[in-house]
Amino acid sequence: MLVTIFLAGSLLVACTQTGATLNQAQRELPFDVLVADPVPDDWVLMESHFEDDLFIMIFESEEEEGQVEIVQDKNIQGLDLQHLREYVLGLDHTIAPDDQDDEIIEFDDFVGEISLVDGEELTVQLTFVKQDDLTTATSFDIPIYQIVGKNVTAETVLQFAASLTSSQATT
Repeated sequence: MLVTIFLAGSLLVACTQTGATLNQAQRELPFDVLVADPVPDDWVLMESHFEDDLFIMIFESEEEEGQVEIVQDKNIQGLDLQHLREYVLGLDHTIAPDDQDDEIIEFDDFVGEISLVDGEELTVQLTFVKQDDLTTATSFDIPIYQIVGKNVTAETVLQFAASLTSSQATT
């Protein structure tokens, strides 16, 4: 019984800290912070980290052994923004030859690329931007978002993507 109370107390402290980190990111980041709301079934926000213009939320599941990270940063690399802009504007609906394993997808107000990353563990990576930012910005200095699923299915990553919403800081 004592262990259960201790674990519940630890979870409460972790939730409070992740909430404080989220509020700090919402106040300080120069772009909209996205959160999973609602969080897909059986997934729990375990950690969040905020430093400079980088905000990461880490989710774990009671049912699955994998992990999902939602990463928000202006400096994420590897997304061909010009190619995505042409895709959204209807100028080019092909995949670049060097991105044969990537698939361009549109969901809600976003567009991006989903890919499988080779490594020791199965990693599904969805890197995306807001379509409005992509088509109206005069430069490519726009926020880039990423959902990284480790040892989860692409369906799980897409469930998180479908649950994303902009959030506002609470006082």
